[in-house]
Amino acid sequence: MLHQFGGLHKLWDTPFYSGEPLLNFELIERAVEYAKKLFGEDMSFAITTNATLVNDKIAEYFAKNNFNIIISLDGPQEMHDANRLMVNGTGSFEKTVMGAKKLFEAFHKEGKSSKIGFNMVVSGPGYLEQYTKIQEFIEKSEWIPKDVMILTATVDHGPSESDYFLPQGKEDRWFMEEFYEPLMKWEEVYKSNPDNTEKTLFTDGYMDKGMMIIHKRLLTETPIQQYGMNGCCVPGQRRIYVTTKGEFLHCEKVGNIPCLGNVNEGFDKEKIKKLYVEDFIEEAKEYCKECWAVNLCTLCYVNCYDANGLHLSYRHNSCRNERKYLEDNLRRYHALMEANPSELEQYNEMEIH
Repeated sequence: MLHQFGGLHKLWDTPFYSGEPLLNFELIERAVEYAKKLFGEDMSFAITTNATLVNDKIAEYFAKNNFNIIISLDGPQEMHDANRLMVNGTGSFEKTVMGAKKLFEAFHKEGKSSKIGFNMVVSGPGYLEQYTKIQEFIEKSEWIPKDVMILTATVDHGPSESDYFLPQGKEDRWFMEEFYEPLMKWEEVYKSNPDNTEKTLFTDGYMDKGMMIIHKRLLTETPIQQYGMNGCCVPGQRRIYVTTKGEFLHCEKVGNIPCLGNVNEGFDKEKIKKLYVEDFIEEAKEYCKECWAVNLCTLCYVNCYDANGLHLSYRHNSCRNERKYLEDNLRRYHALMEANPSELEQYNEMEIH
């Protein structure tokens, strides 16, 4: 099916996800060979891995076959080993670091070190202390490139029911006053120390993304009369997640929701139109029309559906978090505009991905 519609894209990228994709490296090799046969040598690939099974052969294979690598490494050993254990109960930190070093070495030989990054998950409590430990760990680890990409997240416990609060209403304002975003707070506190002002921080990518949303926002002289579907993708247009059952989902983040189709029958266009366009618009507009952040919103289909269809009561907490995130970035952006507007010029050439 992808081969049939391949003319819509210049390049195809195939990522591998699972509990740990390297448990079946032979399958990855066969999939890469098959994809290249269909789409040619310009095909690119990606994998998220804990790197514990990476050896010299695997590292060299990834480097030579145009892989982008995300390594799950949660900072220094005591933090990483608190949650990422081997089957025998021992921590995986040493094996992960050993595998990561092999990957960096192999990619460096190919001139591709920038294709490797980290995903660091912090479980809390004590976020500020843990973020400082991550920063110090990165600074002291000479094997980690200074320009490495780092993604950070807190533990995702999945969707949950939440009440709707009118934006700017009493309950919403109370929530905003009590809301705590640890990553932004950490950067603010950390940079308040003059010794840290000029440092490269592991949070820089996250902070730049928020500032980019504000910098690239739509500006008009009169109020906008229409708004889009927030950050929702066109289902199946840019990304398809194929489950082990052969079903198509929007991406790896949406969870157990109605599929877009399957490998045998292709896309179910009527189902997509009904579930992910018409139903979504009909219900979401009742909430989005009241929201000041609607034209800045990046929320997508994640936490909007359950296995049976639309379930927007899963989304209300995400909406509040998004408004707080945007409000904080608006504040940061305009404070910088007043204090040092030339610093905003760096965002002219950046792109949001």
